[in-house]
Amino acid sequence: MRWFTREHQVLMTAVHTAATAGYDEHVWQLAWTLNDFLYKQGHWRDRITTYLAALSAAQRLGDRAARIAAHHGLAGAYLRLGADADAEAHLRAELDLLREHGDRVAQARAHLGLAQLMDRRTRHDAAREH
Repeated sequence: MRWFTREHQVLMTAVHTAATAGYDEHVWQLAWTLNDFLYKQGHWRDRITTYLAALSAAQRLGDRAARIAAHHGLAGAYLRLGADADAEAHLRAELDLLREHGDRVAQARAHLGLAQLMDRRTRHDAAREH
């Protein structure tokens, strides 16, 4: 964690540089690598920046697993910032990809996120559906 803290800005620059240079594989891998650090330190805006780049890279690569991870990372950051509409959009996109993929455990995680979001919005009937 100390190393990530010291190198935080360098790593963010590396994500941007990789995205700009078209190193799509590196972009989503850097996002995945930074995930725990950004989460534990509450760097929600950096997590959004990183995962938006990762999502674009994953879409260009046609990598479903990387797209799922990016949507999940974005949803979590948007939830923390109270950007409910953005969080919901990414949770639904994640869930759609997970249905195609057949990962029922991860689907349950996405449903839980949607249920919590609906509950927070006092949409209890929608929360129960999830």
